[in-house]
Amino acid sequence: MFANYPKQVLMKNGQKVTIRPMEKKDGDALLEFFRSLRPEEKQNLRDDVTNPEIIQKWVDKLDYDYVVPMLAFVGDMIVADASLHRNTTGWSRHVGQIRVSVHHDFQGIGLGYQMARELFVIAQSMHIDKVLAEMMDVQTGAVKVFEKLGFKTEHTFKNHVRDLDGNLHDLIVMSADIIEIMDRMLQAIRDHEDRGG
Repeated sequence: MFANYPKQVLMKNGQKVTIRPMEKKDGDALLEFFRSLRPEEKQNLRDDVTNPEIIQKWVDKLDYDYVVPMLAFVGDMIVADASLHRNTTGWSRHVGQIRVSVHHDFQGIGLGYQMARELFVIAQSMHIDKVLAEMMDVQTGAVKVFEKLGFKTEHTFKNHVRDLDGNLHDLIVMSADIIEIMDRMLQAIRDHEDRGG
C-alpha cells in the first residue's frame, strides 16, 4: 500500500513537498504543525489538536487498517495532514472518510488537492468504493477543494456541530464515488499530456 512513499511532489508554485504515511516518530512534529495553525483554522477541527495527549493517543493507536494518516513535509516541518478513516466490518465497510488540514502558508498551491488524491489511491487499494468529507459551514475553502475533486453535497445538518469556542455551525456532508474520482484524475492527466505538459 505504501510502496510509492515517500513521494516528492512539485506544487503549482514550484515548491517541492515530500508526502509519506505518518509514523510513530512524528508525534512532536505533528503537534507543532497543529499548534502553528491560525486560531480560526484550529476552531474548525473536531479535536483540540493542540493538546499533546490527543496527539499521543493518535500515535499510540496508529493502525493503518482503520486510519491512514498522510503527512506532507518541507524539510523536517509538517505542512499538511490528511487522513482516511474506515470501519473494517459492518454495512459501511466500503465507505471511507477523509480529512485534510493544510498550513496557511501552503494553501492555494494545490497541496490540499494533492493530499486528497493520495488518499483516493490508497482508498481504492483498500476496496473502499465511496468517500465522505465533513466540514463546518465556515470552511468554504475546503468545500471548494472537495468540489474540484468531484464531491457533491449530500446533506447539510443545521446547527449540528460546535467549534472549540462552543459556537454552533451547520455540518456539511459531501461524498464521492472512488471510481468516478479516479476516472476524473486519469482524464486530467491525459488532458495535461495532450497539452504537452
